[in-house]
Amino acid sequence: MKKQQKKTKEITAPVYMMNRELSWLKFNERVLNEAGNPRVPLAERLTFAAIYQSNLDEFYRVRVGTLMDQMEASEVIRENKTNMTSEEQVTAILQATRDLDQKKAAIYEQLMGELEPYGVRLINFNRLSAEEGKLLETYFDQEIAPYLSANIVSKQQPFPFLKNKNIYAVASLMSKGGKTKTAIIPCSNTVFRRLIDIPTRKGTFMLSEELILHFLPKMFKNYEIREKALIRITRNADIDTETIYDEDLDYRDAMEIVKSGLSDSHMIFEKNKKNSTYYRTPYGQMLLDVNTRELEIQVTEDEIDVRIEYELDVNHEPMADCRIKMNIMSRSNGSFSVLG
Repeated sequence: MKKQQKKTKEITAPVYMMNRELSWLKFNERVLNEAGNPRVPLAERLTFAAIYQSNLDEFYRVRVGTLMDQMEASEVIRENKTNMTSEEQVTAILQATRDLDQKKAAIYEQLMGELEPYGVRLINFNRLSAEEGKLLETYFDQEIAPYLSANIVSKQQPFPFLKNKNIYAVASLMSKGGKTKTAIIPCSNTVFRRLIDIPTRKGTFMLSEELILHFLPKMFKNYEIREKALIRITRNADIDTETIYDEDLDYRDAMEIVKSGLSDSHMIFEKNKKNSTYYRTPYGQMLLDVNTRELEIQVTEDEIDVRIEYELDVNHEPMADCRIKMNIMSRSNGSFSVLG
């Protein structure tokens, strides 16, 4: 007789532990749930929504930033609870964040709807009348466009530094000759307000970045805009202690000059980069391209010396080679002087 073989059943150990990063996202989801809880007062729900986003920003800056650094290491680093690699953790985090973003968007729409009876309403450009669109176009031309500076990324122009938590309008441009370029316009600005009143509707506002994105074609009249979008940057907070105090690094490689009065302008100078801005005068506005060739900033205890050499184009036409010299002295030793 054949002996009957006993069937063995494969036993797998139950999962008792969750990855630390995914567990933290679960915690932040509970914060988001409070923002969507109708039993919580509306003002507190708005606070919970803000805390959720602030938490998520810091999570990406610190924890995800560390995982990204680990992915560049020569050895494979695994988490000691779930044995997940850094790459596997980042992939899981991104998927979990996409799911949370959908939930956040639904809660945001719910909150904004509940704010409307209290006289607070945010709208986009598509919900404006033709008359309101013209009023906002005038506002854009007079109050926003003069302070915008476009960074053009091409083979000749390197990718600009994008600041943490700042909002940018990004556009894919095509010239008449068929060449493609990328334009990046900072939307975060202390000069103009982020919340723009709709004059014909009390308590109704539009975000300035939405207005900038809509009127982006006005800044690039010689190009076809193929695509455009708003982005927000969250930078890695991990600090490299070996390079942060490197004396060979140049931290004085950029300068901004804002001029207001009868004529308004906002010029950004970055060595070996071209920046675009509008120059507004009582007779109309012009598009200025500033291509900085030389930028020197020397700082001492009582004095700052600045030397800038740049090419100036007006409406994409070469205009002049320019030079600015500044000497800034402390009140006790002297005064401010500019030579152009």
